[in-house]
Amino acid sequence: MSGDDKVLGEILDSPKEKRDILFGVYRHAYVSRLVETLRNDHEHLHGYLGDEMFDAMGVAYVAAKPSQDVLNPTDLIAKTNGTPATVSAAPSLRPCAAGSTPST
Repeated sequence: MSGDDKVLGEILDSPKEKRDILFGVYRHAYVSRLVETLRNDHEHLHGYLGDEMFDAMGVAYVAAKPSQDVLNPTDLIAKTNGTPATVSAAPSLRPCAAGSTPST
């Protein structure tokens, strides 16, 4: 999740941390929860890809298809029919053939 940081003007620094750090923590948690939801809804794909590849695919998917509903960010789950297309469109996210190494 990236984009406009105008919201930082609306967030106050805390006594222990600056607002950009606080918002970064929020962003990370937000994306992590959405990827976790994808993982729960696509257990077989997760099993096939493994944790690292699935998480990379999930983050790429969330970035490519951001939620349009701020009050219900899990609306992206209704759009996950495109998840396999996200994997096939990103060669670096495809599982390796036996005996080969991933290209980076």
